[in-house]
Amino acid sequence: MKHSISLFPNWCSSITLGIVLMCWPSVVWGVSSLGCWGIWASEVLIPGSGYLILGDLDKALLLGGTRLYLRGKWSAAESSSDYESDLDKIKYVDDEGNEHFFLNQATWERGLYYQREEQLLQVVTWDLYEHACEDSLEVYGVLLAPFQIWEFGAEPFFWGGIAYEFYDTRPQSGEPFDTWHLGDGLSPHDIEEGTLFNEFFAGVGEEAFFRGVIQNWVYHYFSDSLSHYGAAIASTLFSNLAFAAAHLDNLNGSNATGAFLSGLYNSFLYIKDADEGDFNLTLTIAYHAWTNGLREVRTNRRTNEYEELQAGENAKTFAAEQETSSSNRQRIQIKIQSRF
Repeated sequence: MKHSISLFPNWCSSITLGIVLMCWPSVVWGVSSLGCWGIWASEVLIPGSGYLILGDLDKALLLGGTRLYLRGKWSAAESSSDYESDLDKIKYVDDEGNEHFFLNQATWERGLYYQREEQLLQVVTWDLYEHACEDSLEVYGVLLAPFQIWEFGAEPFFWGGIAYEFYDTRPQSGEPFDTWHLGDGLSPHDIEEGTLFNEFFAGVGEEAFFRGVIQNWVYHYFSDSLSHYGAAIASTLFSNLAFAAAHLDNLNGSNATGAFLSGLYNSFLYIKDADEGDFNLTLTIAYHAWTNGLREVRTNRRTNEYEELQAGENAKTFAAEQETSSSNRQRIQIKIQSRF
């Protein structure tokens, strides 16, 4: 559905790539592929270490250092006695489809900073894949892709998608509301600003990985045996199945189908000129980032409500109270009807 703050460790993206590269490493990297795969594995385990081995000190400091900082933040939150890992205590969906989230500061920060590190790891993975572990500064352009309007400003498919997103996020009668029950140290501003940043940057990390790595790899794998269109279809389906799978552990596990469907358009933007040798990663990153931001501002903030988290309150206790209230209302209604 709407929010996609990950609450649990999900290395689905990295595991998917690892399986691909271990099974067919020679397709892209040739004889040096296993060494490059080892660099990537080192970078996953210890942020910055792979770049240090390669001698890329700037990336080790900027990308690895940022990931180390983020890892420290989510690890500290996860080790807190207040951290809640049981999703059944965090989220409750009532009979009308309204969602209720019960969050203390530790649980929120665990998901917030974990997702940021994972998104940056996706960009790092693209960098190592795209350049076969050779030095390149292109990764910094990818990180800034949503702001390179001179690269996508004249693209009608970008503005057409933005226009549709603007229409799709219009106020609608009967739309469900999300109620956030916030513990001490959390404010509506924390939720709105944190979610907006993560949703926007998700467009960078997810497109770099799912389009720039997985779809790119599958396209090249099939390009010798299939036509351009056959390879494009195969890579689109494969990358978006992986994209959907990576969304199964979000606050809203039900958005995997939506991720698959929206990813189809992202894949089209990325691969539409591939027969001419042009994979447009900047375009698909910009589109994904700005549509995420637009939806967050126009829909999610409009449908968010906030309440104070009561002592001992969680999704399970709230659900039990709702069921009790519903049962009492039904009994009262039956009594009234029996009198008449």
